[in-house]
Amino acid sequence: MAVVAHEAAAVCGTARGYTVACAGIGKKVDSDMFMHTRCLLIPAVLVAGLVSPAWGATNLLTNSGFEGPPIGAGWGSFWNVGFNDFFGGDAHASLFGDTAGNSGGFFQQGIPGSWGATYQLDLLNARIEANWDADLILGLEYYAADDTTKLGESLVLLDTATRLANGMVEGNVFSMQGAAVAGTVYVRPAVRFESVNPAYAGEAQANLFVFDTYLSLAPTPGEEALKNPGFADENTNGTVGDYWGKFGNADFNEFFGADNPHASFFADTVGNSGGVFQQAVLGASEARYRYRLENVRIEANFDGDLYFGLEYYGADDFAKLGETIVQIDTATKGDGLSFDMLATSVAGTVYIRPVVFFDNVATTGGTDRNVFVFEASLTRLVPGVNLLANPGFNDVDTNGVFGDSWGAFFNADFNDFWGGNPHASLFGDFAGNSGGVFQTGIPVLAETEYQLDLLNTRIEPNWDADLLFGLEYYAADDATKLGESLELVDTATRIANGTVDGNVFSMQATAIAGAVFVRPVVRFENVNPGYAAQAQANTFVFEAFMGLAPAPGDQLLKNLAFADANGDGSFGDYWGSFGNTGFNEFFGPGNAHASLFAEQIGNSGAVYQQAILGTPGAEYRLDLLNVRIEDNFDADLFFGLEYYGGDDFVKLGEAIVPIDTSTTGDGLSFDATGTAVAGTVYVRPIVFFDNVGFDGGTLRNAFIFATSLHEVVPQIPGDADGDGDVELDDYAQFVGCLEGPGVVPGGANCLDVFDFDDDNDVDLGDFAGMQTAFGGAG
Repeated sequence: MAVVAHEAAAVCGTARGYTVACAGIGKKVDSDMFMHTRCLLIPAVLVAGLVSPAWGATNLLTNSGFEGPPIGAGWGSFWNVGFNDFFGGDAHASLFGDTAGNSGGFFQQGIPGSWGATYQLDLLNARIEANWDADLILGLEYYAADDTTKLGESLVLLDTATRLANGMVEGNVFSMQGAAVAGTVYVRPAVRFESVNPAYAGEAQANLFVFDTYLSLAPTPGEEALKNPGFADENTNGTVGDYWGKFGNADFNEFFGADNPHASFFADTVGNSGGVFQQAVLGASEARYRYRLENVRIEANFDGDLYFGLEYYGADDFAKLGETIVQIDTATKGDGLSFDMLATSVAGTVYIRPVVFFDNVATTGGTDRNVFVFEASLTRLVPGVNLLANPGFNDVDTNGVFGDSWGAFFNADFNDFWGGNPHASLFGDFAGNSGGVFQTGIPVLAETEYQLDLLNTRIEPNWDADLLFGLEYYAADDATKLGESLELVDTATRIANGTVDGNVFSMQATAIAGAVFVRPVVRFENVNPGYAAQAQANTFVFEAFMGLAPAPGDQLLKNLAFADANGDGSFGDYWGSFGNTGFNEFFGPGNAHASLFAEQIGNSGAVYQQAILGTPGAEYRLDLLNVRIEDNFDADLFFGLEYYGGDDFVKLGEAIVPIDTSTTGDGLSFDATGTAVAGTVYVRPIVFFDNVGFDGGTLRNAFIFATSLHEVVPQIPGDADGDGDVELDDYAQFVGCLEGPGVVPGGANCLDVFDFDDDNDVDLGDFAGMQTAFGGAG
């Protein structure tokens, strides 16, 4: 067991769901110029919940379209840049690259920022004139409280040459992400140009114009990746559908009364076709995504083909690398319909473009022939993202009936017997009883492994029946069952151990070939034949979870930052606690955390997470990534791992270490490793305190803002993030270690991971090794 305390890293970028901690930019290596930073990858989801507002809630920029008067109000510029409306009343920022020696940029000040928060900056509509030949740089600058002292920056050199080679003069999109460095109070978006072709002297069509911009917190895996998923008039200019594009016989309207914006597909005439789409959605190579149309109206006489899905693009956002398109079954007409699909992006994906489109209209004229989409959603799937709707069996629509989105059969139902504690009820109290609960409509990726957890189950002491749970696999009609993966639960051991309440059960299974939908199910049968209305012989499930099963090296925790994951107003979802602890948001909105209240003698307590499947002999690492230890803290503080068998009750072993609390303050981090003992089925991370040394007073507590738990996998050369493969995430860190021949890189673990030829440097010889090892995710 090892424990290491270290300072929180400053962070300044992201790569496929990872925050990049770094310093420095622009370095000559060997004979080539590389724009890069010295980087350490940290999963970006770990900083989720530390700042507010949430991603996509608001464009943090004022006057994102450079409107007037005066044109460009709220923006600043320097040197050969201005704000104009050359193109018929279309306000924009102008970068005049038509003369040798020209350079300049534009920026916006006064935008509050938070260190550690990852931001995304988009140029949503850029015109690159045909003779443009200069460096275009996009990025973020980070400032102290005076909004004058620059603390750092995240800059990206944009590839304008490829766009021009593809004939992309109009409508270019560029996006980047960067994370604010320590001490940041203000974040400043900046676009600048330099290094104009030295031969230019008033060259025509050599300028660049930006028409629309967007800045917000970057989405983390599981968060909404779309801007304006409800097609609203975000910029209040009277036009709905902001940030969406359209083609053909499609548009954005508000036909059905005020505040009902939607995408409209006009299928009322033979020959009509068209669609809507959104650009500037940064994606990742070979990552999994969920795309949903959450509120669709298909009119009664619709007679055409309707499709939705994802298109995948490289960095030029022009050459389509692939697509996953699904045809919608339009046989069911009406309002409030929803459609769901999963997809894996192709290798090389940088941008994902969600689309909805129609064609092959078979009728002409008449009414009620159109389709309208009122809300869409796009999220990246990673382990820890719950695919279930209503995992707590609540009365979501407040009609007095619990278990919305779930179905039940035979002797099972949804109730709240225990005073506001909704649950699924399995009535095993009578011979001959059987039944179950299930959820339909969950799309699945065939040959992908999933995990199903029953997170809080009550088994009454007289229960005597077979309890099974698992996954059923269905074809595209979500009715034809292709197979199932079910496990028989050992309820007898739980009852023998006295674990009536709070039982956890977990299983993993791989969706079979051909599966399009997966159906989680919990059912029972074979009730004791002597039962006749037997008291306390039932089972109740209070919370469930289904998501991707983690692979070695993947994140194992659900809800790493103690957030309100299900939106019910309570923080710390999927975590448990006992004693003088809790889950709160004391330090402003978006700062969820675990609280350990050490301000009274006799106080003690712990926070922990169950339902983490483990493997005997495997090594695990628990990180506390952002800890606040207040100045007067005076208690013993510990963290580590506990190991349990299949009953999740009898502890088989543990690896617990003390935390040195002599260093107080914010942003502290600690890590510990341990090897699971023989017989381990569940690994339980835990943080606890006791032996409080004083009574009363202030600044005596400890708070944990972000955590991480991984299985430690053997180091593969080039595999910086330890997930068992060499892909774009690892390349992002390699670039940060690339110092050139004869130079020992300063980055942590650079030589251990990237020195392929063992010559004590990281240079272009090692780059050749990275090329050989590079194989993409998985």
